[in-house]
Amino acid sequence: MFRRKPGPVTRTTAAAPAPPGGPAEDAAGESTVAAPAADVGREAEFEPQKEVLPDDEVPPDDSAFDPALGPRFVLHGAPDPDILVAGHSHALTLLHAVRAGNGPTRLTGAVAYNRNYVGAPATDASYWDFVEQNAGDRHVAILWSGNYHLADFLLADGPSMRVYDPRVPARSSAEGTWVPRTMLREHWEHSFDELDQLLPRLRAKARSVIVVSTPPPKRDDHVRVALRRERYFLDQAAAAGVDIDEIPLTAEPDRLAMWYLLQDMLREHALAGGAAFLPVPSDALDSEGFLRPDFSRWDVTHANPRFGQLLWAALENEIEGEQP
Repeated sequence: MFRRKPGPVTRTTAAAPAPPGGPAEDAAGESTVAAPAADVGREAEFEPQKEVLPDDEVPPDDSAFDPALGPRFVLHGAPDPDILVAGHSHALTLLHAVRAGNGPTRLTGAVAYNRNYVGAPATDASYWDFVEQNAGDRHVAILWSGNYHLADFLLADGPSMRVYDPRVPARSSAEGTWVPRTMLREHWEHSFDELDQLLPRLRAKARSVIVVSTPPPKRDDHVRVALRRERYFLDQAAAAGVDIDEIPLTAEPDRLAMWYLLQDMLREHALAGGAAFLPVPSDALDSEGFLRPDFSRWDVTHANPRFGQLLWAALENEIEGEQP
């Protein structure tokens, strides 16, 4: 479930005329995250779902917020892990993988999360205090937000939004309003303020800190099915008087372009804070850079535990590659 974040980007004021061959590009939006090989919201959060979930996503019955039942946050996985994963709702992919025995194979790993691990964690100050307290002499991996492009702009509730990125191989033919990446950067920049404050705290305790890329967008056919189960979007469509199956979506290439920009920004903030940056494993992407269906959770944005298993392996490789 998503929450739309307020900000300065609107489709009526963000128009930038596109010259022949594509929109005007800003120097600050220069590509830094590589495109896939040809052959291969605060953050947007989802709330606990009421429908039956797959076996690997059925939560325990206890409440995360009842102190009589135990601590609010726990480490899911190894009791004394080499790798500590923390962050927003995308960390669930690694949590479910490690609980199923599909975590790291050469090192040990755990995920800091709500005791009751439904939906996004309560990532308030007490959560990050818990992560910092458990970071000592460990490799800490952070999954930060990652859903703004969908929470803000998935539903095309006005003129179609167009975003240019040279790594997007297929351009939609739909007309629309070109939005410069500089404007989107300004719109999302403050979403990294807490990360900028957090990284020095963790680096002072941890052996290393790695910021992990979040999953890319999904194809329209998956999104259309998932929308029928996403109450936030159902409410948005109802308020607009439009059937959820008929409401226009921002085109696939433009969603992918926004995701690339968010990953660029995430990488920039990670490196500025002295952390490493781990991109999405290419095995999880289709030939154009979208999340493959077999690595996708049922909803609009999140990946599944199989994707989490890929991330655990990628984290191990990153950590072992950085050892002296």
